[in-house]
Amino acid sequence: MFRTHSKITRKLIRRFAFVYTVIFLMLSLMILTVSAILMLRNAHQAASSSVTLASDTLYAFERGIQEKTYFLTSLDSLEALLKSYRQSPSEMTRQQINLALSNFQTSDSNLHFVMLEDGDGNLFHSINYADTGIDEFIRGQEAYQELKEQNASYFSPILTEGFDGYQFPYCCYLTRQPIMGNSFLISLCYDAQSILQNLSSEGRRLSSLSIYNGWQECFYHSSGDASEESFPGFLLSNTDLSYGFLDLEGYHYVAMDFYSSSYLVGTIALSSLLSDFFFLVLCLLAVYFIPLAFALLAVIPVSDRMLSPIGNLTGKVRKFSLGAPPVEIVSTGDEIEELSRSFRRMTMNINAQADQISQSEREKAVTYYKLLTTQLDPHFIYNTMNIINILARNQAYEDIVRVNTALTRVLRERLNTQNTTFERVSREIETLKQYQVIMDYRYHNQVSMEYDVDPSILENRIPKNILQPLVENSYYHGLTREDGVIQGSISILIYPLNDELVIEISDDGVGFDPGKLKKIRQNLSVLSGHPDEEAHIGIENICRRIRYLYEENFSIDIQSEPGYGATVILSLPLVPPEAS
Repeated sequence: MFRTHSKITRKLIRRFAFVYTVIFLMLSLMILTVSAILMLRNAHQAASSSVTLASDTLYAFERGIQEKTYFLTSLDSLEALLKSYRQSPSEMTRQQINLALSNFQTSDSNLHFVMLEDGDGNLFHSINYADTGIDEFIRGQEAYQELKEQNASYFSPILTEGFDGYQFPYCCYLTRQPIMGNSFLISLCYDAQSILQNLSSEGRRLSSLSIYNGWQECFYHSSGDASEESFPGFLLSNTDLSYGFLDLEGYHYVAMDFYSSSYLVGTIALSSLLSDFFFLVLCLLAVYFIPLAFALLAVIPVSDRMLSPIGNLTGKVRKFSLGAPPVEIVSTGDEIEELSRSFRRMTMNINAQADQISQSEREKAVTYYKLLTTQLDPHFIYNTMNIINILARNQAYEDIVRVNTALTRVLRERLNTQNTTFERVSREIETLKQYQVIMDYRYHNQVSMEYDVDPSILENRIPKNILQPLVENSYYHGLTREDGVIQGSISILIYPLNDELVIEISDDGVGFDPGKLKKIRQNLSVLSGHPDEEAHIGIENICRRIRYLYEENFSIDIQSEPGYGATVILSLPLVPPEAS
C-alpha cells in the first residue's frame, strides 16, 4: 500500500501506527475488561432472577402437591378402609379403597392418578386410567424401586412423558408417608402441562432451563428432550443452595429446592454473552480505523511533500557513478539544498581523484605488462654468448653471424613493446625459428621442431612473446634427461576453433608426475607460484600477461603422463587481423 512513498514516510507511518495501536489496545483492554465485568454481573442478575422465579413456581407447585398428600393421609374414611383391609383383606374392601382414591383424585382437575402401596406389596389406586398400565410403569421406575427397597421418606418428581395413553406430559411425585402407623409409598400423577408452560415463560431470558430430580434425572429441559440430558457434575461440586459460575459453555446459575431435593440450572450460552460484545467490538474497530484513516490521509501527503526533495536527491545519488557529470543542486532553501551542494562538490572531487587514480593505475599496469613481456632468462643470453665465443675460437664466422643475427632478432622482438602488445602469428613464428637456431647450435641439433599452423590465421594477432617461453619450457622441463642431455622433438600446433585461437605446444620428453602437475595447475589457477617452481618464469608469466589482456576470457591447461611428454594448451579469443 505504501510502497510508492518514501522510506521515511513509510517509517513514520509504521511508527505512528504502532504507537496508535498500542494506546488503542490498552484502552480497548480496559473497556473490554469493564464490559466483561458488567456482562457477568448482568448475566448473573438475569440468570438468578429467572431461576429464582422458576424455583418459586416449582416450589409452590410441589408444596401444593405435598399438602395434597398430607390431606390424603389424614382422611378418616381412607384410614378406616385401610384398617379394615389390614384386619381382613378382601376384594370388596380393595375396591372401596380404590373408589376412595378415585374420589380424592377427582377433587383436583390436574390430578390424574393416585396409587398407594404398603410394605406388604398391597397395591391400591384410583380407578381412572387403571387399565392403561400406568401403575406398572410407575412401579418399574428406578426411583420407585429405590424408595421401596430403602423404606425411605422422599419427595421428588419423576417424568412420565411418553407413556402410552397420555396426551400431555405428566409428573409423578413419590413419597413415603405413615397411615395408621403403617408406611405407605404414595404416588401422585399430575398433569405437568401448566407448570411446564410457566417454567418456559419464566426462563425466556435464559438460553436453557433444566430441572433435575433427586435421582439425578432430568425432569425438564427447555431447549430439547429432557431424557437426553445427563446429570452435570458441577451440581455435586458445590453444597450451596444457589451459586453461579462461568465456563466454556456459558454462565450457569444453580438453585437447589431443598424441600424436594430438585436442582434448577439456568444457563446463558457463551454465544449469547459474546453477541453482546459484537456491537462493542464494531464500535471499537470504528474508533480505531476511522481516526487512523484520517490521520494517515493527512500525514502521507504532507510527509511526501516535505520529503520529495530528499527522494529526488537520493535518486541522483543512486544514479551517480565515476566519470558521470556532477549532480544538479536541489533548490529547497533549507538543509536539503545545503546537502545537495555538498554532494555536488563531493562528486566533483571524486571524479577528479578517480581520474588521477585511473591514470596512475594505467601507467602501473602498462609498466607491469612490459616488465612481464620483457622478462628473460639470464642464462639464455649467457649461454648464447658462450656459443658465440666457441664459434669464434673455431673461426666459424658464418655461424657466428647466423647465431648473432638470431639473438639480435629475438632480443629486438622481446624488448620492443613500445608500439604494440600484439603481434601477427606469422611474425611470432619467425621469432620462434630464430630462437630455434640458437638452441640448435647449443644442443647440436638434438631437438627437432615441427610447425603445424593453419594458414588462415597467420595474419591474426596474438599477445606478443608467448610462443618462445612455452617452447623454452619444453626444452628445459620436458626434454632434459637425468644426465643433463636435451634431446627429443617439439611440435607447435596453432588453429582456429569457433571464436577462439588454440595454441598447443607438445614435447615427447619425460612428462610430469601427477603430484607436480597438480601443484603447477594450482599455481596457474591462483596466479601465484612458489619461488622454487621452475615453471614460474615461463607459463605463469604468460598466464599473468594474458589475464591482463583478456581478464577471464581465456584458458590454459597442461596435459601430461610420466614418460609420454607434456602438452600445454592455450585458448585465446580470436583477434582479427585489423585489430591493434
